[in-house]
Amino acid sequence: RKEQNSHLCFDAFCYEPIPFRSAVEKANATHVLALRSRPDGCVVETKQHMYEKIVAPIYFRQNGMKQVAKWFAGGGSQYRYIEDVLTLEEGLARGIGLSQNSTNNQDYLQGVKIPPTKILYGSDDEHVATKIEDWKRAHLLPITLPFGTPELPALSQDKDEVILAVRHGYAAAYDILAPIAGLPFDSATITGERVAELLFPMGEDDVDVLNRRVKIKSSYIGENENEEEMKRRSFAAWITGKREAKRKVQETMASHPDGLLARQAKRRYHESDQYLRDGSNTLEYIEIEALLAAL
Repeated sequence: RKEQNSHLCFDAFCYEPIPFRSAVEKANATHVLALRSRPDGCVVETKQHMYEKIVAPIYFRQNGMKQVAKWFAGGGSQYRYIEDVLTLEEGLARGIGLSQNSTNNQDYLQGVKIPPTKILYGSDDEHVATKIEDWKRAHLLPITLPFGTPELPALSQDKDEVILAVRHGYAAAYDILAPIAGLPFDSATITGERVAELLFPMGEDDVDVLNRRVKIKSSYIGENENEEEMKRRSFAAWITGKREAKRKVQETMASHPDGLLARQAKRRYHESDQYLRDGSNTLEYIEIEALLAAL
């Protein structure tokens, strides 16, 4: 029957506000990057307010989930969130310790112990038991907004507030991940905040930065190219440019074969014609062509 295969769904913050537990327990992740939406040093409430005491319990009771309603009213979801935050902070502290001091301590090298997804505390299930030594381990790297970053109100629909919050989150991730990814940017001059401003502009005339044309100085694409390789490519680019110029002159000569411009162009390209034959534009082809012409 359809009713037997149905499931009640609710926002993830109810049971797993920061979903690193599932990554470790179900996907066997050993290294987890966690993106937190709240700033470092934010106040984590432990006292139940109207939502925990009234709104959420009413919703769950109406849907026949009395145990969840009681769990919410007792602050179970808040405890769950605090446990997540403390676990991530422990993972960050251990990661910093490993980067600063080499150690053979297996307790550190294996990461921190990750609480299971099953609810252990705040439940009326008397048979719930767990052995912390059986918990899986993982290395955790939480990326958190800097201390003092203003938080976006949960019900805010203000465009500028939302864009500003997106900028803050992007900048925090960029400043940490860009150096790891090897992006050739100097963080002292090009910060994540500046990049976020370019990607997420404000104003009535917002334009996607990817659709905005800009003029930049050309450069060669490639890794570990030495000076000799750059000279080879420069020579190929010069030959290609000459070919294009010759093609345009030939079109002019064809349209006005007896004109003065045609006669001047013919004299100018007569001596170098051997280097400018139409053919492949590959670097190797151009070099071989030039060598044979010189011989």
